[in-house]
Amino acid sequence: MADDDDVVEDIQRQAQDLIDQLQQQGIVVPTGVSEDEAVQMVRDQFSEAGFECPDDQAREIVREARAAAAVIVRE
Repeated sequence: MADDDDVVEDIQRQAQDLIDQLQQQGIVVPTGVSEDEAVQMVRDQFSEAGFECPDDQAREIVREARAAAAVIVRE
């Protein structure tokens, strides 16, 4: 079982690394639209780059980006 856990952790780490790389390349999270629209736009950007981005992961990206933007605006 430990080997299975290691494999799962490795896949999750690789997926997060890929997401981080794509975000650094300029994934744009729109702020002037609803969360659902922003999620779809993020998913479309990943798709155009040749990757799938599950809805829950795109939603997390949108929420984190918007939270970070809110902090910047308040400062």
